[in-house]
Amino acid sequence: MPRKFSLLLAAAAVLVLAVPAFANAATGLTKNGALAPVGNPFGTFIEYASTTPTVVTSTKTGNVTCPVGAIFMEAELTTNTSAEVKEVGGGFLSASATCKNVKGEVAAVKNVILSSFKTTGGGTGTASLSFEIEPFPGGLTCKYSTSAGAATYNPTETSEGGGVITISEQTLSVTPLACGTTAKLDGSYTMTTTRFTVKGVEVFTLLHLM
Repeated sequence: MPRKFSLLLAAAAVLVLAVPAFANAATGLTKNGALAPVGNPFGTFIEYASTTPTVVTSTKTGNVTCPVGAIFMEAELTTNTSAEVKEVGGGFLSASATCKNVKGEVAAVKNVILSSFKTTGGGTGTASLSFEIEPFPGGLTCKYSTSAGAATYNPTETSEGGGVITISEQTLSVTPLACGTTAKLDGSYTMTTTRFTVKGVEVFTLLHLM
């Protein structure tokens, strides 16, 4: 689940939320024309939610597909300058999501970890992530990872919600050998601020990259 904050912290955070954008000069995540804060208690936490099916392609075990909205990853903004933006954090799979293998059977996905995302501008960045899949019910667990996966976004997008990070045919390392030696990952993820619940109302802000 997303990070849990006290009601006081959540209410305070809501007051400073605004639609961020990457500064035009190079990069930099901004709020109200200024760089977004880094660090607690009012640091910027970012949630990535899948907006296309996430597909893991494997010739050894067959493809596994997770539906739109199945994958959530969360990160904290740790570096935010005009030269570099970096996020670190963890990830999770929505409890209501159902990923399936090529036979239409449920394929358990777990331990989704977004270790970092980094960009120096120009519409490209690198993501370090890992996850595990049980391709067949009751079968072996396959571990997938990339330490520098290529991610792209549209720096000219100005519409609300334009912050979409796309990973296309990214080669993954795979263990154990019974799961094959390589696989590929495809998916797109929209950036928002981490969701807060204030008096029963879910509050978040769509982000976009410019």
